[in-house]
Amino acid sequence: MRVRSLLLPVCLAASLVLALPAQAEKLETEYYTVDLPDTWQQLQYSNGETLDIVVLSTKNRDCILTTINGRSGGASLKTITQCFAQQYQSRSGAQVKGKYGTFSFKDVNGDDGMAYVTVQDQVYMVVTISGNQRKGRSLIKEFSSETFAELIPAL
Repeated sequence: MRVRSLLLPVCLAASLVLALPAQAEKLETEYYTVDLPDTWQQLQYSNGETLDIVVLSTKNRDCILTTINGRSGGASLKTITQCFAQQYQSRSGAQVKGKYGTFSFKDVNGDDGMAYVTVQDQVYMVVTISGNQRKGRSLIKEFSSETFAELIPAL
């Protein structure tokens, strides 16, 4: 009889837990924080001495978003943007307007990509989006940072 009296509360508690929405994965780096929607996943996070690289993807892989953070060593936004545009073999070349640098590229699968480059306090951030640009820009809007707010592209 005692087992039956415990069974109902246990079943109710289990059904409540299963009915709750899944918790979003929280990604925290030295430079920004983002709550990943359940449609996104973290593929790689490398926190090295000179570079901080994060690779995120939608679970159906129609959008890949990468962030690269490092010390600028006094290099200008224009120089950093040109350097990465060359590395990504940008056909459009680097563009710098105000606080942002941009360039377009093709990823290894031939998908169109766009990069956004920012600099704040001797730190740079390069955000690349390949595939579904709308999904990538929507995720960037969820980034936050108390210390490096100017690194996050305002898209």
